[in-house]
Amino acid sequence: MEKGVTEDFRKILYEKPYRRILWSTPQIIATWVATNPTIGRIDMNFLEVPFRMTLQGVILKWGAACAGNVYVVLYRDNGNTPAGGARLAVSNSVAKAGVSRNQYVPFVTPVRVRPGPYWIGLESDEAASNIYYCVGSLDAADVEFRRAYADLGAYAIPPDPCPAVNWDQYPRWMAAYIQSIP
Repeated sequence: MEKGVTEDFRKILYEKPYRRILWSTPQIIATWVATNPTIGRIDMNFLEVPFRMTLQGVILKWGAACAGNVYVVLYRDNGNTPAGGARLAVSNSVAKAGVSRNQYVPFVTPVRVRPGPYWIGLESDEAASNIYYCVGSLDAADVEFRRAYADLGAYAIPPDPCPAVNWDQYPRWMAAYIQSIP
């Protein structure tokens, strides 16, 4: 188990052993620090799915401040970008879990995916919460280590297809929650 993982996250991992976590960014080389989200911005991480599975939702890590609501979303890759990719799954708007907590946010309907690239994202309705992001020995040119973000202008259900995106090298702490592997 990685250093710094909280008890509630261990509970998510081991409470139902047939479920597993699929990380959206490499965890070994990274340092994680907290930042504030932007209202109405979808922050998206690259997600490589290695084999067929059913994804049930997204796990987020909140920092020293946490309030408001959040959406999570899964987009199909569209040539190393989420822009123009179909929305495959989305959550309802849910209240954030609280200070220094990990949170599982389920999709409205679990989605079966095939091997390949996807994008998971989160959207916040306020800008005072802390969400962890990755810094460290990252290759800024590699899409697997970058964050795409789409500014919607206001908090709303993430659109289908994914809107135009911008890029930076600070992916957010997110993992996909696997419901089942056929």
